[in-house]
Amino acid sequence: GGQREVVVGVPRGISEQSFRGFLEFMYLGRPRKECGLADGGELVKLVGMYRVEGLREWLLRDGIVAENVCGASEFGLSGVLDQQDTEDVLSACDRVASNGLRLIPGASLRGVGPVVVKGLLMGRMG
Repeated sequence: GGQREVVVGVPRGISEQSFRGFLEFMYLGRPRKECGLADGGELVKLVGMYRVEGLREWLLRDGIVAENVCGASEFGLSGVLDQQDTEDVLSACDRVASNGLRLIPGASLRGVGPVVVKGLLMGRMG
C-alpha cells in the first residue's frame, strides 16, 4: 500500500503562521524563517501543548524578540502557564525590553493592554 496522508489541524487560538513556525522547528530541529515570523505567545502555548524537545529552550533564549515580545508578555501574564513557565517567559520578555522599547515595532504595540506595557517598562528599568 501507499503512504497515508495525515492532516493535522491548527489548534484553536493559534495562527497558521505560528503553527508553521512550530512545525518548522519540530521537523528541522532548529528555528528558521517561519519561527522568526511566529507569534511568541502562540509558540509558548504550543510548547505547553506538545513539549517538543529544544523548542522551549530556543524560545526562551532566542525566540522572543522585539517583534513578538508583546504577544509573549501578554501570554505570560494571562495565567494559563504554570508558575515556572510564567517566570521564564516574563524573564525573557524583560531581557528583550531591556534593549530598549524603541526596538519594538509600532505594529506590535497596537492593541496591547496597559498591564503588558507596564510589565515591559518595568523590565526596561530592571
